[in-house]
Formats: sequence, C-alpha cells, structure tokens
Amino acid sequence: MLPRLTRRQWNNVIIIACILFITALNLPTIIKTLFISDPYSDFPYVLNPTAAPYKIELPSMSVVYTDGTWRSESFSALDSTELAQRWRSLVGTEITTEQYQQLSPNLHSPSTVEVWYVDIDEPQRITTYELEQFWLLQSWENKWLAVSVDGQYLGL
Repeated sequence: MLPRLTRRQWNNVIIIACILFITALNLPTIIKTLFISDPYSDFPYVLNPTAAPYKIELPSMSVVYTDGTWRSESFSALDSTELAQRWRSLVGTEITTEQYQQLSPNLHSPSTVEVWYVDIDEPQRITTYELEQFWLLQSWENKWLAVSVDGQYLGL
C-alpha cells in the first residue's frame, strides 16, 4: 500500500513529473546539440545563418524570394532556388589580418553582392575579390573568408 502524501509532497511529485516530461520532449534536441556536430561548424558562414534572406543582388542579376519560391529573370525557378541555397550554405576559411595584408596587392576590381534579410532594414554588403585559386568574400561578421568555388557556381 502506498504511503499517504501530504499536499506539499504531491505538489513536488507533480513538479518533478512535469520536469521529466519536458526533458523527455527535448531529449532529441539535446542529443543532437551535444553529440552530433555540424560539419560546417568549424567554418564561418558568408551569410547570416540566423536571418532569412529574401533578396540576393549579384553583380549581373538578382534573385528574389516571393510567393514561397526564389525567382530570377535570368534563371528558371529551380536554378534560382539552387543558387539561393548555395549562398545560404556558403562557408569559407577565415583569413587573418596578416594573410589579408599579403593578398592586398593582388586585390583588384572588387564587386559587391547585397543580401536583404527579413526584418533587417539595411542589406548585408559582401565585397568580393576573385583571385587565381579562390574567392575572397567579406562575411556578415566582417571577416574575410577564402572560398574555393567557381564563380558560375555562385552566379558571379
């Protein structure tokens, strides 16, 4: 037979049960956060990963998110969506100040990419330089990142 519990003891039992229930609901997220690493976590993103872009203005065209799809005058809807996804997942290797100083003499004719985010008034302006082996891009955190991709992959 169960011992009789006072009102205070029953309240404690209910509180502990609620905490265990909430923990059980959040267990998949906790496991993912603690034990499964993001393959890109060591590399900084070019675009702000926590903000939602709705327009990406490249030097030769722009891609706009309207009615649930990415659209462009130059690309089909599928290509526009793929291009936007490439930019959203783009990561690079951070360049130190010393490395940037060494690269400075080779930096000619920059171009700018503007990314407009939902609920942010000013766009992110990404300065881009094309070098022989990689692109040098300024990230949303104003860090210089080396990105080894073909310019056509990013619509540049």
